Amino acid sequence: KDMENAKFNERSHMRLVMKTVGRPLSSFKSTKEMVTAIRDAIIGHKLACLAGLIHRDLSDGNVMIHDGDMFSGFLLDLDYAFDWMEALKLVGLPAEWEAWTAYVKEYDQSGTLFFMAAQVLRTFVAHDVRHDLESAVWLLLCMVLRHTIQVHVRTKKELDRHQLYLEQFGATGELGSYEKKRSYINDGITWRVKDNEPLTKLIDDLWLLVHKQNWNPRINGAQIPLTYESVLTAFNQALALSDWPENDAALPFKLPGGGKSSGSGLQISQAEHGKSSGSGSQGTKHLRSDEDEGKDGDPANEGEQLPAKRLKFGPSPLRNEVGANPSVGASDNDDVFN
Repeated sequence: KDMENAKFNERSHMRLVMKTVGRPLSSFKSTKEMVTAIRDAIIGHKLACLAGLIHRDLSDGNVMIHDGDMFSGFLLDLDYAFDWMEALKLVGLPAEWEAWTAYVKEYDQSGTLFFMAAQVLRTFVAHDVRHDLESAVWLLLCMVLRHTIQVHVRTKKELDRHQLYLEQFGATGELGSYEKKRSYINDGITWRVKDNEPLTKLIDDLWLLVHKQNWNPRINGAQIPLTYESVLTAFNQALALSDWPENDAALPFKLPGGGKSSGSGLQISQAEHGKSSGSGSQGTKHLRSDEDEGKDGDPANEGEQLPAKRLKFGPSPLRNEVGANPSVGASDNDDVFN
């Protein structure tokens, strides 16, 4: 092995002890509690970003419900968090947000498959704040499909939530997950949350924001990245509505074909490139590619297991020998904080 010329991704083993104790997001006592927890996690994400960290893995196991007065949800699991200020210092750039948005466009991405942004799944764009914000939308959609009742938008007939869930989250490979996300982004949804107008409105509002971030720029003009302001405004407007249902706790979820119940959280499988990612989430190692999806039939055979975080490939922005040095003024992204 030529170790001198080998290129490595920067990885660190981390253990974090937190004073705050929370419940799994899937154990919500009401849909308003679940939405509030995700909103508060986004606020925490913003505070971390202002301090120099981009979380890069908003997913079901990393957003917890807090039974307290000051906040209802919080974000944990920082093993994919990235210090963008330190990265800029290593390459001689100022530790400023404008410099970071220009620099990270050249590098890799990470995350948990089901909640990764469509752009990150399909291309090798840098995993930035706008992608974490989109992950929060996929997380909300996942919780809704798994743990609430949906009805058809016109007939109001109750739908099979297991089938709806598989239609959106049944893929375990990157290509399949991307295609399902693109279908949602392009076509929207044809269902509503039963007897829950505030949650339905929030899903519709967030869909529009995600649609604008991912639409075809040749047809619709420049894409409009998600920002903290746009996403938090949608959450806050929905939470301010007075007609939230009460005591609509999370319904148990079990996929047909032997899947485990999810009353206390999700089980994670390792859908990676042959190695464990070092994730804090527990689960069974399971290697699977997009080609495999068409070989063994119904994705329900996966039980209720979801793919875990994937390893990052390509150059890491923390490498001291990074050669690329894009212009600080090259960013075409809007300010994510506005």
